[in-house]
Amino acid sequence: MFGTLSPSHALAQTSRPWLGVVLAPAADGVEGVPITEVMTGSPAEQARLAVGDRIVAVSGRTVATAREVIDRVRALSPGDVVPLTFVRGGKRQQAHATVTVMPSAEALLRMARVGKPAPELVSIQPVPGSATIRSMAALRGRVVLVEFWAPWCTACRMASPQLNEWTRMYAARGLTVVGVGAEPAAELADAARTWGLAYPIVSDPAQATWKAWGVREIPAMLLVDRRGVVRDAVSGFDPARFRELQAAIDRLIAEPPR
Repeated sequence: MFGTLSPSHALAQTSRPWLGVVLAPAADGVEGVPITEVMTGSPAEQARLAVGDRIVAVSGRTVATAREVIDRVRALSPGDVVPLTFVRGGKRQQAHATVTVMPSAEALLRMARVGKPAPELVSIQPVPGSATIRSMAALRGRVVLVEFWAPWCTACRMASPQLNEWTRMYAARGLTVVGVGAEPAAELADAARTWGLAYPIVSDPAQATWKAWGVREIPAMLLVDRRGVVRDAVSGFDPARFRELQAAIDRLIAEPPR
């Protein structure tokens, strides 16, 4: 389950060594652990790893699962150079990556999503009492703020009045706020009534949308322009960042449709 991070938890996370890849489960009968995403600016990108490569060894030790790759990297220290063996185009190749300190949850979110097309809302379910949201494609032409939240998240509840206010201020001018929760629809509906949410929410019980958008900490908010490109991202509760996000909303609302 995704969640907010305590200061000590966040410190422990951000002191970890980081390679900067997203891995998929290894396929039966296929050598190596496939890379599905390489983070922009990451050690993996600098080592010229690419989506579709399959990692077969880390520090000279064979790996057969994503967990083994993660454990090998976590055993390193930031600044260490790690030899990697991978398969590309059917051929084994070598790379050397200098691992760095793992960025914050917001930095990771920005690296993964800002400047790129927004992913779809995957496997979402309607929430009783909420306006129907079907897809990001159906919202094209509007500025969209996608919020990831949970009923048990205190910081999410603290953020909700600001999202209500933005809905009041900007909905008629082209902004749609969408809340995505991983809990069952009925539980989200209860929280929406209790909190007085003024914007539509959807349920993502399989967390497919959370994973597609790369959310690691909540509340998380991603701002999408009228063309469907992510332009800003905020993770956690930070009033200063919310002021910056409102300034970004103002800019995007003012941009003419293309």
